[in-house]
Amino acid sequence: MIKPFCPSVVAMLCVLVSLPAAAFPQASVSSNQQLFAQSIIYHSLSGLCAAKPGNKGLTGDFQAWRLGNQEAIKLGREEVAAMAKQQDKPMDSVVSNLVHVAEQEWGQLDSQQRQQKCQTLQAFLTQAEATVH
Repeated sequence: MIKPFCPSVVAMLCVLVSLPAAAFPQASVSSNQQLFAQSIIYHSLSGLCAAKPGNKGLTGDFQAWRLGNQEAIKLGREEVAAMAKQQDKPMDSVVSNLVHVAEQEWGQLDSQQRQQKCQTLQAFLTQAEATVH
């Protein structure tokens, strides 16, 4: 896996989003912060995937996942905003960095890897949606 460049505030979030949770059992990033970061990255990825034939349902799956996690994502956003403020970073730069992570990874994948990424994302979103409802 290629490690993305993740400046300051989003560094911990990027690590947690890209690695299995078991790798960092004592991590200093809350599950809400992780969900917030995932919501930004998955939103970007679902849009990129939806542009490919056969992936049209991904946008709806993402919306359902986001709706099911809405409160935790909101709390995570507030926590990340507080962290960003402590480091004098504007929140929009944090979001831009998370989008950049998704786009950078996407740009480094070939067509087959992109399709696999989309299938993995859809499987996660639909599995997660089933556990939320």
